[in-house]
Amino acid sequence: MSAREDVRIDIAGETLGGWLYRPSDRATSTPCVVMAHGFGALKEARLDAFAERFAGAGYAVLVFDYRHFGESTGKPRNLVNIGRQHDDWGAAIAYARSLDGVDPERIVLWGRRSQAATCWHLEPATTASRRSSPRFRTPTGLRPCAPRGQYGWRR
Repeated sequence: MSAREDVRIDIAGETLGGWLYRPSDRATSTPCVVMAHGFGALKEARLDAFAERFAGAGYAVLVFDYRHFGESTGKPRNLVNIGRQHDDWGAAIAYARSLDGVDPERIVLWGRRSQAATCWHLEPATTASRRSSPRFRTPTGLRPCAPRGQYGWRR
């Protein structure tokens, strides 16, 4: 089993609460899955089970709560703001790219439920990529976060 550590990610004077999983077999440069739950669900709602499986397959995994939810800061509590959630994804992606041992060019976005659509929104389409499906409870595939743009992706 992979080790999990608590992490904090700074964004606009607030803090995202998250977990970082590292694969047991630490390659010098491993891909990283960045994941979050739907609109207002918390990472404790079984995202750990998915993260452990990805880490067991050799990925680093960053799981986070949106601002206003869970271990993240922000008032009022339980505020759903899609624009802020997109910014939270951007902060989490930038954090993942900065981690030692993570290949910043091999970031995967994995959204649970409604956030699968957010992952599609945040990433430009590529013909060779596969996505998590918003219609099913499990992913139909993973989509690499390739080009950088607004969140530090290259164009």
